[in-house]
Amino acid sequence: MRQYYLYLEEQNKGPYSIDEVESLILTGEVKSDSYIWYDGLSDWCSISSLDEFSEYFIDQPQSHPIHPQEKRYFVKIKEQQIGPFTEAEIKKIELPKHAKFTEAGSNDWKPISLITGAKNDDDEKEEEEKTKENGSRLTRGQKIVALVSIGLILAVGLASLFIVKYFTGKKEKPADLTIDVTH
Repeated sequence: MRQYYLYLEEQNKGPYSIDEVESLILTGEVKSDSYIWYDGLSDWCSISSLDEFSEYFIDQPQSHPIHPQEKRYFVKIKEQQIGPFTEAEIKKIELPKHAKFTEAGSNDWKPISLITGAKNDDDEKEEEEKTKENGSRLTRGQKIVALVSIGLILAVGLASLFIVKYFTGKKEKPADLTIDVTH
């Protein structure tokens, strides 16, 4: 049985059966220029352009001119396929690193990181390999975390020294402190 997806209220909704879509048309929730998609269509189109629904929209004016929609994508997490989504919608969703995506109407699955910019496990492994080849034991991200941590430890240590001096009643100016962090 064919499953339909509708673009309503600025969201992708579905899947719907043909009977459910017809019911939405009859209640007025779906207009002649509402967008619809099903597996097998190359892109979203207005519902009135499909033979199975066109009879409902004879003599019905469109509420706004039809213009090409953004590209739509499906997302696959393990073996479950969800969508369709716009690129902006995908970026708002927290997806696992191993998720894949494909453009509606295609079966060419690609890593979700191409849209989200997030690194997947393969990207991290590749970075680790490059790091090993260059002779360093830490990745760039690990080095940044280490440096930030050292800075925080030093700041907390210095603040503690000043607090101890202040509360022990000694009011003289603390001696200049020099800390060697090169080791």
